[in-house]
Amino acid sequence: MKRATILTTLALLLSAVVPCSYAATSDEAALVALEQAWASAASSHNTAVLDKVLDDSYVEVSPNGIRRSKADVLAAPGLPAGASQSLDQVEVSVHDNIAVVTGVNYYSSGPGALATKFVFTDIYAKQPDGWRAISSHMTRRPM
Repeated sequence: MKRATILTTLALLLSAVVPCSYAATSDEAALVALEQAWASAASSHNTAVLDKVLDDSYVEVSPNGIRRSKADVLAAPGLPAGASQSLDQVEVSVHDNIAVVTGVNYYSSGPGALATKFVFTDIYAKQPDGWRAISSHMTRRPM
């Protein structure tokens, strides 16, 4: 009888853990996809996507220390023609309704131009309609 109780308890504990880890994996995948969508939208200056990704309270601190709000980001011009950016080493850490996403953004001003490396930290809050970026910080790093 003790063995059956122990096995039942173990089964219940495992069933409680599996959905949590699946949810974290699902959130992590959603946040990586959101980062990619954000990078693409910033490159093409797709304000409709940027508006959905960025929370109304969003604040960004650029590598030179300038703070920008969501309104500032939406009003800023897009990347110059031929410029591109790509993300690498994206890592996600989910803590209930807050997530921290870190990675590297390689920016190139045009074909054949040497890329500039920026490390970033983005903070997301989970809203009823999905994850929204609430804060970002970027630092320029040598290649």
